[in-house]
Amino acid sequence: MNQPPTPTTTADLMRYAVAAPATAVVVPPPPPVAIPPPPAALDAGALQQRVRELEAALASSEAERERLAKRVAALEAEKKHPKPRGRMPLGATGWDHATGTWQYPPGVLPQSPRKRARRASVKARKKWDGESSDEGPPPIAPGAVFIDDGQCWLVYKREAKELPINAEGDVRTLDVVYYYAAKDPKPNEQNYLAACEHSGADEVAAWIATTHEKADACARAHRRKRDDERRRREHAALAALPPPKLPPPPKRVPALPAEQLLGRAVRVVIADAPSDARGTVDAVAHGVCRIAWKDGTRSEVLLADATAMLVPVVAV
Repeated sequence: MNQPPTPTTTADLMRYAVAAPATAVVVPPPPPVAIPPPPAALDAGALQQRVRELEAALASSEAERERLAKRVAALEAEKKHPKPRGRMPLGATGWDHATGTWQYPPGVLPQSPRKRARRASVKARKKWDGESSDEGPPPIAPGAVFIDDGQCWLVYKREAKELPINAEGDVRTLDVVYYYAAKDPKPNEQNYLAACEHSGADEVAAWIATTHEKADACARAHRRKRDDERRRREHAALAALPPPKLPPPPKRVPALPAEQLLGRAVRVVIADAPSDARGTVDAVAHGVCRIAWKDGTRSEVLLADATAMLVPVVAV
């Protein structure tokens, strides 16, 4: 058979595509549709049991809700007294919020709480100890006192003032303090410019701080002097008192020689007992006596103590 020529141009390709026989295309069949199984028949007994369980749960929830609502209403209606501030009184067992009173056990009377001792402040302790206080110098306010060149001054007012700063007439707004001598009468708004001296705020603040430090040092010295005088008076008062009368010292009996103590009877008077303890010196050596008591025990005492315990010898 003669084969058709191979197409080489675009026109040949178009004629070949039109003249070529159509190819059959096989279409696959659609997948089968899954049909769900029919629902199982419901059991009437199980359904009724489930309904009864749900109704019981709902009833219990309603009962619990009603109980909680009644409890909340009772708590809101209950009158509560807040616990007072301060310490618990002596003998109290607790606070009753219903009555608003302290509770006491039977037979215990209400008592006032213990008062706490007041503690001295840090500033007071420092002043007592002679240290400088934590207070800073007083501010620049009307009436502030300071000393300059041996003279006492009082601050009248503080304000901003425009002052010349050079020969060309340039001015600058400065913080100025007006003050007057303490011996002079207080000026007023009409004459304070003529009656008062003025300086910068920094300079016046330095004067006030220096005066405050000197006054604090003088106060400390005065407190020390006052305390020293008080102690001196107390010591003088104690020294002026007559000496206390002391009881006379106990008389010491001179110790007897060892040969005179051996075999002697001794006695110790017991203050809290109805009778006394008796014994006999059975040995003496190196200034120590050994006493044999009637209860069978033995003890060692010095010669002087044994002499003091001797039973007096009654002459017949």
